[in-house]
Amino acid sequence: MAGPGRKLVLDLLGQVRFHVPYLFFFSGEGVKEDSSGQHKAADDMRRKCGRQRSWLVWRWMLPINCLEISGFSLKSLVQVLECLRDDRDIERIANIGGLMPVPQARFTELLADIEPSATTKSRASGGHSGIREHLRTQEQFKNRYVSSFLSGSYARSTSIRPRTSADGQERPDVDIIIVTNFSTSDHPDDVLNEVCRALEDGGEGYEVERINKRSVRVETWQADMDIVPVVQTWNGYMIPDRDNGTWKFTNPPVHTSWSAEQNERFGGRFKPLVKLFKWWRRINPSGRRPKGFVLEKLVSLHAPISQTHYGEAFAQLLKNIYDAYGYLAAMDQKPFIADPADQSNDILGKVTLAQWKDFVEKVRVYADIARRAQVAEDMEEATRQWRRVFGDRFKATANVAKAAAYGGFATAAPVAAGYTFPNAMAAPANKPRGFA
Repeated sequence: MAGPGRKLVLDLLGQVRFHVPYLFFFSGEGVKEDSSGQHKAADDMRRKCGRQRSWLVWRWMLPINCLEISGFSLKSLVQVLECLRDDRDIERIANIGGLMPVPQARFTELLADIEPSATTKSRASGGHSGIREHLRTQEQFKNRYVSSFLSGSYARSTSIRPRTSADGQERPDVDIIIVTNFSTSDHPDDVLNEVCRALEDGGEGYEVERINKRSVRVETWQADMDIVPVVQTWNGYMIPDRDNGTWKFTNPPVHTSWSAEQNERFGGRFKPLVKLFKWWRRINPSGRRPKGFVLEKLVSLHAPISQTHYGEAFAQLLKNIYDAYGYLAAMDQKPFIADPADQSNDILGKVTLAQWKDFVEKVRVYADIARRAQVAEDMEEATRQWRRVFGDRFKATANVAKAAAYGGFATAAPVAAGYTFPNAMAAPANKPRGFA
């Protein structure tokens, strides 16, 4: 077997984790022994595959009991071997037993590519550390400063690589919470103006870009940062809102711990799915909102928990979102989605009905495209459809070494590059009694 067929089988094997607790030993003469006792299943495969095929005469040992692919079974392996035997429909092997047309490695490679780089993370760290130390020690503000911490996607490890700015740089967005001893009786305008003055420090500090509704914006060569002053309460924090002159309840640490809990619930796949969802939104925008934490909440509510293949999980995520909200959007309605930090707060509060309807329609369109990618019988067509979903960064050929280096996913790792079928007999060094 050579050419595209060989490459496809290697891609298939790239989705397999070989624990090898036991092996089936194949030969042209049939199965002599297997340590699991499943003689009947193995012998059935031998009969299906024929006795005189040269690749079986190799006595190739294959660990087949631990194929960690949804729906893959001994019966499915029989179908694979039948295709190999007849040298036909080789492109369809990846669909047997629920296998996905595009290997997991292509999605983990994309995840590695859209992850903020080490340089970006280092710059972000330097940027927020400098701001926090400046406010902690600034002469007119140090008596206001109590403590500080990070919030937002950077703190939750759900951020993706930043957009490239006009000057060609990739600067991350970082949210910095400054716990102060202000009082909720202080006017939000006064609080934010005092933070602004402390940052500028009479021209010796930072250049403030603007004062936002609830934060002060500073943009440096390292990062774009929103500095948010808060007042701590017994159950969270109060944040100033200069638009209406009031203080509002918030609790960013709950969002951070909630995100970590979801990632554990999903077996380590929650945050990677969030990143894929965010990347899809960037490639296929429908407006400014929904974004950020709203997307994380949607993944938590509607992504399949046990599905380990990111392509299938993402296709199901989009379909589930549309199934849940499509009928409401058609009736010009938005759902209420509770904030984990405050069950009375609707996290869709800032999303207009028009924005929500555009988003739901975009989900509908791309749910269909993702499903087409999953059921495609041709690898090239499946890849083409996924590139419509995720853009040109979704590679036509997986870079196994790069994908394997990405540590943010919990599933079977691809086989090492360079794996080849043996050209000679393979057998145990110390064969059990009964082996040929």
